[in-house]
Amino acid sequence: MIAMFRKLAAPLLALGMALGGAGPVAAGDAYDNTGTDTGLTVFYSSTGATQLGDRVMLSAPSTVERVETQFFNNGTDASFDAELRFFDPSTPTPSLIAPAFTVSGLSILSGESLTVSFTGLGGLALPQDLIVMFAVTQVSAGGDIGLNLFDPPTVGSSDATFFLSDSGMGIVQAATLLDMDNIHLSISTMAAPVPEASTSLLLFGGLLGLALLSRRRA
Repeated sequence: MIAMFRKLAAPLLALGMALGGAGPVAAGDAYDNTGTDTGLTVFYSSTGATQLGDRVMLSAPSTVERVETQFFNNGTDASFDAELRFFDPSTPTPSLIAPAFTVSGLSILSGESLTVSFTGLGGLALPQDLIVMFAVTQVSAGGDIGLNLFDPPTVGSSDATFFLSDSGMGIVQAATLLDMDNIHLSISTMAAPVPEASTSLLLFGGLLGLALLSRRRA
């Protein structure tokens, strides 16, 4: 199963991606998709992924200070570490922009969502066209962690027809076929000029097929 329905717990937003450049933004949100919860979660276990994420278009090239995402646990109470990576999609194979950022020692209850913030990212310069990927490591026995899907974004944009998955063979598109496949994601920045992203689109390999697991809403 690629995705499952879960209890709606929080609010967010999406659009088709648009290429092109704009000037750097002032401090604030360069991307925000935290308002409308779709009730869907994509799980590392069911996708076989080591990383899950999204390709997003920021409001402008920026420097990042904080990133937020939201996990859900379909297993027993668990602890885990979360990792964040940024990739530049303007090359045939997405290139890693910086080493991974890690938040360690997280705890999540069974059947609950957990919002995680990566802070103190040092003003890392990001292109407007960006891939954001999250990994979970050191998951305790019985935990079944996934990323919550929200839609649509209110700042920036992302194609709602797919999310991104990496099972160790490279980043590919995956989908729930429900056209609301944007992950819960907020990118807060400070103003800084960076080169505009290339207008060439990255062609991702193989769209993964899917099935949905429904769960009774509480």
